[in-house]
Amino acid sequence: MTVQKAGSAVYIYLLSVLVFSIMDTSAKHLSGQIPLPQILAMRALFGFIPVLLLLVLEQRKQNNFTLKSNRFWWQVARGISVALIVATFFAALSLLPFADVVGITLIAPLFMMISGVVFLGESFRLTNFFWCVLGLLGVLLIIRPGGEMHSIIGVFLAILSALLYALSATLTRALSAYDSSAITSLYSSVILSLLVLTWLAFEPWQPMSDLQLSIGVLLGMAGGLGNILLVVAFSLGSVSRLGVLDYTAYIWALVFGYLLFAEQPHSWALVGTCLVVYAGYRVTFDRQ
Repeated sequence: MTVQKAGSAVYIYLLSVLVFSIMDTSAKHLSGQIPLPQILAMRALFGFIPVLLLLVLEQRKQNNFTLKSNRFWWQVARGISVALIVATFFAALSLLPFADVVGITLIAPLFMMISGVVFLGESFRLTNFFWCVLGLLGVLLIIRPGGEMHSIIGVFLAILSALLYALSATLTRALSAYDSSAITSLYSSVILSLLVLTWLAFEPWQPMSDLQLSIGVLLGMAGGLGNILLVVAFSLGSVSRLGVLDYTAYIWALVFGYLLFAEQPHSWALVGTCLVVYAGYRVTFDRQ
C-alpha cells in the first residue's frame, strides 16, 4: 500500500463518517415519529440514488462492465450485516440520546482492529492497540457507565451494531480484492431493500408529512453515499488503521445533538473527546 493511497483512504473515510452522521441525525429526528420499518425503507429506497449514479459512471469507464460478483455469498453476508447494523443502530437511537448511542458504538474500532488482524492478516503493533484502548477510555468518559442510561436494551443494541459494523468492515476489505466498489455498494443496497420490504409486508404504512419525507430522502441518500465512500476507503486502506477514525463521529454527534436536539454535553465528554481525537491521530498518522 503506497503512502498516497493510505492518505486518500483516511480522507475518504473521514468524509464517510460525516455523511453517516448526517444519516444518523436524520434517523434520530424521525425516530418516535414514524415506525422503524419505514425509516429503514427510506434508507433503502433513496440510498439507491447515489449507488445507481456510481454504476452509470462505472459502466461508462469499463466496456466489459458486469453486475456479477466474484464472491456472491460474501456479498450476501455483507448485505445482511449492513441491514442489521442499520436496524440495530436506528432502534438504539429511539431508546437513548443521540450522543450516547454514537459514543457506545465507538467501541467498533477496537473490534475492527482485532478482526483485521485475525481474518485479514493485517500487521499488528502493540502501539496501535494502546492508542485504540486510549480512545476507548475516552469513550467511557463520554458515556459514563455509572451515569444514567435510559435503556439496557438500547445499550445492547448499540454494542451489537458496533460488533456487526466491525465484521462488515472486514468483509468489505476482503471483497475489495474481487469486486468493484460499485458492485459491493449495489449488492448491499439490494439485500437491504429485500429485507426491509419483507418486514414492511407485516407492518402498516403510516402517512408522512412533507418535512418527514424530505428528511427521509436526505437519510437515504446520505446512507447510500456513505456506504460508497466506506467501500472505497477500505479498498485503499487497512481495517485496523481506518477503524479508529470512527471516533470522530462523536464530535459530529455532539455538534448535531446540541444544535438540533438541545442535548447538552457534560464536562467529561469534552475530556473524553480530546482523548478520542488524540488516539485517532496517533494510530492513523504515526509511521514510527
